[in-house]
Amino acid sequence: MFYPSKSEYLKIAQSYNLIPVYKEYIVDTETPTSIFIKTGGLKREGFLLESIEGQKNLSRYSFIGVGCNNLIKFDREVFSLNDGSKKVFEIKTR
Repeated sequence: MFYPSKSEYLKIAQSYNLIPVYKEYIVDTETPTSIFIKTGGLKREGFLLESIEGQKNLSRYSFIGVGCNNLIKFDREVFSLNDGSKKVFEIKTR
């Protein structure tokens, strides 16, 4: 099941133009890394974030995004934000 539902999405869309849509999966035979690769994470800009609460094997969530429009990057002590193909800003951390 997708969240929000179609009816909830249409209601929210009356007030907002950007609405996150997600689906939860219980996956026993895959790892977060293998799913990231299968969804094209190595070919396009993307992210893999993992969250653990409580015991490692009971409360673990992974957030995967591929084909992102904006890119926040931290590389060699430089933090930058790119919007599509142009750099919006850059901050040197040292």
